[in-house]
Amino acid sequence: MFHCGFHRLLAAILCLLSVSLFGQIPTFQKAYIGYPQDLCLWGMETKNGFLLAGRTRPSATTNYDGLLIRTDPQGKIIWYKNYGSNITNETFWSVDTTDDGGFFVFGDIQTDSWLVKVDSTGEELWQKRLGEAFFNEDPNGTPVISVSDGCVVSGTITQNQPPLGVRSSFVVRVNNQGETLWSRRYTTTMPSIVRMLAVYHATDSMLYAFSASGRNTGLVALNPSNGDIIKAVEYSHPHDSLICRGLQPTPDGNFVLAGHTYSPDPNAPTLLWLLKVRPNGQIIWSKAYPFPLNQYDSGYLSHFSALSDGGFILSSAQVNSPGSVDWRMLMKLDSNGDALWKKAYTYNNGANEFFKRCFEISDGGLAAVSSLRISQQPNVNALTLIKTNADGEIEGCCAQKRDIAPAVDFPIEVIPISYLHEDYLPFTHANLTPTFQVSFTDTSICTIYPRPTLHDTLRFCPGESVTVGDSTYTQPATVSLLIPSATDDCDTLATYTLEHEAPDPNAALQLDCPADISVQANVPTIVHYNEPTAWSDCNCPDLTLVRTSGPASGAAFPLGATSVCYQADDACANSRACCFTVTLAPAPPPPSDACDTKTSGCLQFELLQVNRDYAQNWAYHVRLTNSCADAVQYAYLQVPKGLQALAPINDIVYTTANGHTFTARNPNFSPFYSVRYHFAAATLSSGQSETFRYVLPQQADVKYIHAAARLFSGAFVETHLNTFSCPVGTEPQPKPEAGERGDYGGGSTLRVYPNPVSAEEALFIEGGDMEGSDFVLRDLTGRLVLEASVTGSQVRVGEAKLANGLYFFNVLKNGLSVGSGKVVVVR
Repeated sequence: MFHCGFHRLLAAILCLLSVSLFGQIPTFQKAYIGYPQDLCLWGMETKNGFLLAGRTRPSATTNYDGLLIRTDPQGKIIWYKNYGSNITNETFWSVDTTDDGGFFVFGDIQTDSWLVKVDSTGEELWQKRLGEAFFNEDPNGTPVISVSDGCVVSGTITQNQPPLGVRSSFVVRVNNQGETLWSRRYTTTMPSIVRMLAVYHATDSMLYAFSASGRNTGLVALNPSNGDIIKAVEYSHPHDSLICRGLQPTPDGNFVLAGHTYSPDPNAPTLLWLLKVRPNGQIIWSKAYPFPLNQYDSGYLSHFSALSDGGFILSSAQVNSPGSVDWRMLMKLDSNGDALWKKAYTYNNGANEFFKRCFEISDGGLAAVSSLRISQQPNVNALTLIKTNADGEIEGCCAQKRDIAPAVDFPIEVIPISYLHEDYLPFTHANLTPTFQVSFTDTSICTIYPRPTLHDTLRFCPGESVTVGDSTYTQPATVSLLIPSATDDCDTLATYTLEHEAPDPNAALQLDCPADISVQANVPTIVHYNEPTAWSDCNCPDLTLVRTSGPASGAAFPLGATSVCYQADDACANSRACCFTVTLAPAPPPPSDACDTKTSGCLQFELLQVNRDYAQNWAYHVRLTNSCADAVQYAYLQVPKGLQALAPINDIVYTTANGHTFTARNPNFSPFYSVRYHFAAATLSSGQSETFRYVLPQQADVKYIHAAARLFSGAFVETHLNTFSCPVGTEPQPKPEAGERGDYGGGSTLRVYPNPVSAEEALFIEGGDMEGSDFVLRDLTGRLVLEASVTGSQVRVGEAKLANGLYFFNVLKNGLSVGSGKVVVVR
């Protein structure tokens, strides 16, 4: 095991909510500074940047001119131009691209509508005006819509002589040369309440407009070839007036109308509203969005756009308190109209205006344009362009989050409407020439104040990881994310430098091995030991401990001394090694109680006892101890020539108390005349012992015993055990059965009959349960003439073909003599 010193940890675990940052979408806020009363009324993305439109004048004594400013994708000015004259006021309200690379620019000249076509560098190609005496033809903020080989413009017509205030609407289509293809005026059966019919979307087969009449708004479809009305529906709220700010197609082929409401109840809050409809005017859903509830609640929608993901971006203003207004706000909705976020881009140093237009750009971000007073030129109303990422954030600048009230039910009714239309005026040639030149500079600004920033270095060890926000890093890097503020509206832009820890040159490493180990064993043995203890105060935890030599703990170790070595290394380039020794030595033999002991190699023979039984037969007890790894296969104990051992019985199988199983062969003739013990399996090894007992007849008074053993490897070991140093004891005999007479000290209680034996084939034995006992019969010389098993109480002797004479019998049960005697054979 090892313990690592506590290395330097990160000061705190970062649990930061990561938001989309700015690496892939360059963001900025730009102000375009010209003259004190400049206004920005339109903005759009071009092929390689942005185009802003509005009006400008150098001083209070000059009239307004229309203004265009072209920028690159980072908002840097490419060119700027003014258009008009010093006789009338001119303003540009909207721009759209032409199919030849230029721009259609729509605005007004005093009380007339004004359409100008310029090339990609802003050079005027032609200009047209639309106007009628005693009437104002006002674009009223409606967009110019490019169509095949030209454009469509629309606006309102207001009578400026008695009866004053009578309003209607116009729609005109012109070609790329500025020639009017058709012009229509639209009214209803109640002309005084017509406010607007504004075309916002065009296809090859249809022009789509929203209408405004009285309290209501509507959806109108026009024939693009002549302006005829194909379909018109109108939408009404039970008590609120619907002020519509535009119509946008959605990616699913439907349309959304949006605006704000006015209630006849002066205490009722203003609502923003969205209405999604099908091209035939059928309502899909309708939602309204209250401003946060306080006594100053009111709001205003200036523009909105549909997004490529099906959602919407809205620009609005919100009154918070007397003198406190969030003029420049963006609110993002999902495709179901549910609010995702609302953020304010209010500037503290002067007058603010609504975002006049907000729109999605090709890199997935958002853009919005407006006018405001900036600190660099506090008396100048600058045009501004902001470019954010998809979440409304700008690098280095702060966007204030605003609370979002849940959407509320907003019942909308569909009511019938009919419009009348008639031919109207065509555009005519205009020839306005500017009398002054403009000068603009661009500068980067931040609303409110620069975003709070945090810079920190986080160090971690090689092989470890660090989590920043919801991302995990394993290598050095620079990571930026926004830390949401808990107390104000400005999130903190945190930049973390991730570095690997440098090794500590003063770190200490210690390695302690266990003490040497000694084990008593005669064969390779499994040894368990504790691993060394390693400790380091290195500032990184990469401490390794490796065994460099010797067996692992729990492995088998060989006999003798074995060195076990370990090495420890830490991340600070320190290295330590240590070793210990495991020694396996044979266990010393136990104190011997033998009367003679002989050792040959790793085998030890011991003569433990020499006894005589009741019949004065000799019983020898010999112990064999094998300290070799190689097991014993055979053991041999000598029998004098001309005699045969009385026990063990030939081919008897023994299983000893030590669990060794062997078969006795009596007599055995090789390698010498003996009793042989054949082990059934490779046992009796590695210090194990076994005691063998064999019995010789009474006339066998041997002075030494020739003993030997053969190992499974084939090795043969032999020795001689002397008997003359052993006291002669009495061989214990088994007790007689209950009810029997016992006379084991001087004779047998068994009786064999018939005795003498004449022609009988069997002998009967009395004196106890002899079933399964062994019956041994020898002649006067001790030669074995019969060995048989007792079945029931008789022994078959017919096959022995006994000659006349005196014989000695012995009955053995479980290897021990239970009775003996004499038998006379008379034929």
